[in-house]
Amino acid sequence: MAFHVQRDGTIDCDTVAEALELSTALAGHSGNHAKRSPRAKKGTRQNQLAPNVKTLLISLRDNSDGRMTDNLAHDMNVSVSTLPPVFRGLNNWARSCHATLDELIERKRIPSKSGKLTTHFKLTSKGRDEVLKLNF
Repeated sequence: MAFHVQRDGTIDCDTVAEALELSTALAGHSGNHAKRSPRAKKGTRQNQLAPNVKTLLISLRDNSDGRMTDNLAHDMNVSVSTLPPVFRGLNNWARSCHATLDELIERKRIPSKSGKLTTHFKLTSKGRDEVLKLNF
């Protein structure tokens, strides 16, 4: 398809068929692109949470004193290195609750028994209220 864009923003095509093809492509209705899955509506529901995010929230809900990184990974049957994507999911959940992750989950960096830094996670009172709304 050959076309030329003028300085004033008009587009010249050689044929009417090319003009229609270009118009369709610019409108985003070409039909040749893969369809994206629809995004979840605001207000995250229980069935819209990823299974690992749900498991992490249940672990934090059931342990009011909070959990260390290693404990959370153990509760979820995953390695510690797979936790960052789960926290991206938690961040999306927090935004759906019209809050920040820090408003819902308290995070503290503390030294572990081996001397390495680890993170302690605990639901805040607002976070606990939001988890209880999910009914799981």
